[in-house]
Amino acid sequence: MPPEIADLSDYQVPSRPSTPDGEARQAEETVRHYRALVSHPAVQAITHRGFTDDGAWLASPGGLVRAGGTPEPSFHALRSLIEGAWWLPRTAMRTDHDPLSSITGFLGDDVIEPDGQSAPVPLGRSSVDTVQKL
Repeated sequence: MPPEIADLSDYQVPSRPSTPDGEARQAEETVRHYRALVSHPAVQAITHRGFTDDGAWLASPGGLVRAGGTPEPSFHALRSLIEGAWWLPRTAMRTDHDPLSSITGFLGDDVIEPDGQSAPVPLGRSSVDTVQKL
């Protein structure tokens, strides 16, 4: 940083190009960070600041997409994590004799489709949610 700059927030570089090594590390750190957040019970939401490198603070190449619009390895890594490791496929289930069934999933709204009908299933943090018989 030039000596005449007293505050880091005042220091503006015209560009800070991304490198293959930097992008690879960013992808690894993105996956590690999201895994830690999603696994922690106190986390209720995730905000990813700076989707693109274009206009990033201090010209930092920290987005998921390069300034020119092409996805970075971190974009592909996060997408793979969400659509690969965390994506829950359709699952055939059977009820017990009551007829009840237990489901486990990410918090939020889901849908069940018994016998061609559909019903919302809100999965809450600390409660047991039930769906009335269709």
